[in-house]
Amino acid sequence: MSKYRQVQVSFWQDAFVLELTPEEKYFYIYLMTNSKANQIGIYELHKKIMEIETGYNRETIEKLLQRFIEYGKVDYSKSTKELFLKNWAKYNWNNSPLVVKRVEEELEKVKEIPFVIEYARTVEALKSDTVSIQYPNSIEGLYKQEIRDKEKDKEKDKEKDKEKEKKKKTSLHNFSSFDLSMAKLLYQKILEHNPNAKQPDLQKWANACRLMREKDNRPEKHIQRMIEWTQANSFWHTNILSMDKLRTKYDQLETQARADKKNTSSFIFTPAAVSEAELSLED
Repeated sequence: MSKYRQVQVSFWQDAFVLELTPEEKYFYIYLMTNSKANQIGIYELHKKIMEIETGYNRETIEKLLQRFIEYGKVDYSKSTKELFLKNWAKYNWNNSPLVVKRVEEELEKVKEIPFVIEYARTVEALKSDTVSIQYPNSIEGLYKQEIRDKEKDKEKDKEKDKEKEKKKKTSLHNFSSFDLSMAKLLYQKILEHNPNAKQPDLQKWANACRLMREKDNRPEKHIQRMIEWTQANSFWHTNILSMDKLRTKYDQLETQARADKKNTSSFIFTPAAVSEAELSLED
């Protein structure tokens, strides 16, 4: 009995096909009508066979195959060497009992189970057929289980997001009274230079101060002195306008503060603003 594959004449007027290059059209037709093509559009096809039957070299085969994978028209399993024409069931479905029987037989042979599950999803969406397919190896159960698993994963992701948000909020309230006082001190110093400065989120600033203490190991008195030094400095008081910025620039600020302490002639703030003892970052 001869084996053949039908291609609807409307294929050539399809919006997707019209945009393809001649080379792509040839390859797409080949994928639908080659010697391994079957009733379900899922079949084993080695790249070597593609080379022999199309006349293309391996590089061209891989290039074209990847292109159609990116187009969302096919999928290819490197482990089982099976190719899946994703829209095959949509355009070639027939609810004839003989066809259904053939579909069931061919599904039995598919090794790449995700392909069968996606095929089942496509057929489920058609629902106009009057003959149901008996999916092999409990594929129908796997398909339904996949949907349940996805729902469970969504719920787990939501719970994880809630937990992260909860931890984030909790960490924002773990700051000490010292941290909050430093946040207020920095804002007060900023107001001295700019009375119209916008009220910041002092809790976030306090949390940044906490991180300086706990994560960066900055002593409390050093943090206070650094706030006072930056806000007395004619350059840095215009740049350090948040606790996060102070934390980010701390090492650079510390280096300059130590240099200024050694070279009083390089002070760029009034000596009265911060005393020698206050400027020292030594314990």
